[in-house]
Amino acid sequence: MGNKLRIYSTALAAIALVLFLILISSTATAAPLTITETRITTSGSASNPDIYENKIVWQDTRDGGSDIYMYDLSTMKETQITTSGSAYNPAIYGNLIVYEKHGMNYPDDPWHSSDIYMYNIATQQEAQIPTSIGAFNPDVYGSKIVWDGGGIYLYDLSNAKVTKIAEDWYNNDEFAGSGSQNRDPVIYGNQIAWYCQDYTDVDTFYSIYLYDLSTDHKTEIASIMNDYLGLPDIYDDEIVYTTASIYQIGTFIYQISTQKISQITTSETVSSPHIYGNRIIWQDNRNGNWDIYMYDLCTSTETQTTTSGSAVNPVIYNDRIVWEDSRNGGSDIYMATLSSSNLPETVEAEIYFSPNTLNLRSGGQWVTVYIELPEEYAATGIDVSSVLLNGAVSAVTDMKCNFVTDKREYLTDVDRDGISERMLKFDRKAIGSVLKKGNKVTITLTGRVEYNDGISSSVADFKGSGVIKVIESKSKK
Repeated sequence: MGNKLRIYSTALAAIALVLFLILISSTATAAPLTITETRITTSGSASNPDIYENKIVWQDTRDGGSDIYMYDLSTMKETQITTSGSAYNPAIYGNLIVYEKHGMNYPDDPWHSSDIYMYNIATQQEAQIPTSIGAFNPDVYGSKIVWDGGGIYLYDLSNAKVTKIAEDWYNNDEFAGSGSQNRDPVIYGNQIAWYCQDYTDVDTFYSIYLYDLSTDHKTEIASIMNDYLGLPDIYDDEIVYTTASIYQIGTFIYQISTQKISQITTSETVSSPHIYGNRIIWQDNRNGNWDIYMYDLCTSTETQTTTSGSAVNPVIYNDRIVWEDSRNGGSDIYMATLSSSNLPETVEAEIYFSPNTLNLRSGGQWVTVYIELPEEYAATGIDVSSVLLNGAVSAVTDMKCNFVTDKREYLTDVDRDGISERMLKFDRKAIGSVLKKGNKVTITLTGRVEYNDGISSSVADFKGSGVIKVIESKSKK
């Protein structure tokens, strides 16, 4: 049996500045929800935030140019990530931050010479992603990075391969011009969603598409002619989007597995929806000012989460909502922390790491990990696509592998205590690229698990660290 590593729950450091506290009794059966608001920046020039676990990133023009900054909630430390003065639109997942850099190759034409870069928080190294000129709007999930620019593109760090998902085209005929522009992709697991504008000389069609990397199948999930359709967001099996047309008004959710569309709100002033677990958020101008609203899919309850009247561009991760707010004149980043008696702390779990001594020169293909959760959390609820080793290496999710699809292989009881473990495999070479040899090398696993607390279904994080031995020796012949 491999080395047994115990994952310990991590208590977040308390944030000193709490601007206001709202207590909301959502329904008779739902636990009271407390919203604690925190100001993250004071520069008056911060925008476009994103969040993953304890880390918030944004772009900031405090020094004249635009650079990417990061705030760690666990250490309450702000870090400047870029210094070029030309970095925009950050997204974060694990230890990777991706963003645009403008004018690096053609300084005289910065907006038509945008490339995608990534920054590894663990190694503090920046690298350019192979892209064409004019690449924008990056997103990242695990080892996969997507962006637009002449179409939708995917770069996979595990094999250094660029894949074209969708292609723009134009016909500039003087009598009947037509074309198609694909932009603003988002990714979760093997699913990519994006916004598309198809036009002729008379009509314009706005659509949202979904592409499944495991099947190479493209699906149109929404389409409107000559009217408003908002950008999508994706989480697990669900895509959210907004629309305001003569046919449909409000926020909608599309379930990938059933192809069913449900309406969440009927407000005609909604935009920028985001989803995490059972919570959907968006910005809304229904009262003449922009504020953030949230809808809980489990309780069917809508909650206004801000009251400043100047809150836009919200994102959500677990029980934290982050947005930009101009209540003080300039634009700053704020965070709302949601809490209730039904929300757990980070789940404590046990894992078995095999082998407990990892040889970087071994010819083996996989490294195996068994994850055991407390009895109230089922191992089958683990979101395999969310699991990361050291914030960089994703678990194998290839549906062609039996250990991914067959419960007889991925559910077991290795320690014979009556509680099932979830078996995962990681690519040995990918792990070797993020580990250095040593007798005591720290391994950190993060991930999410769906659970039911007796009232509703929700999502919790699990996270922790352990130590293994890493060697680099040639195999004996």
